Amino acid sequence: MKKKATIHSNDPGRPQLALTVSGHVDPFAQIKPEHIIIRGYLGEPLSRRLTIVPSRKHPFAITGVQAKHGDNIKIAWKAKDTPQGKTYIVDVENTRTEKGRYYDTLYLITDSTLRPKIPVQVRGSIATKPENPKKSP
Repeated sequence: MKKKATIHSNDPGRPQLALTVSGHVDPFAQIKPEHIIIRGYLGEPLSRRLTIVPSRKHPFAITGVQAKHGDNIKIAWKAKDTPQGKTYIVDVENTRTEKGRYYDTLYLITDSTLRPKIPVQVRGSIATKPENPKKSP
């Protein structure tokens, strides 16, 4: 990681100072996708899957999954053993029965003191199905 910033001061000899901060960042987990987008039409089954793989340097277990609101989604999750270790699967299903947009946040509850809660944003956009134009004979 490398970030740059400019510091402004009232020092006439040095009104600006360029600052660069760099370092190596160890990821806590691999989360794919980074956020969930559910898009589709009313009456169709709409769901998305989230996959979480803890890093080897920071192992943790997911002990629960909660939604901040939970009004428009249903959540199911499970742990799966893989050659790389535990992988967690979270399925998020749309339950909205009206057209419109919604926003929510999933919280992955872990046994880690480093990151006891991992937030994942959820966005939904539900539309009415367009009518098929009639073909003229």
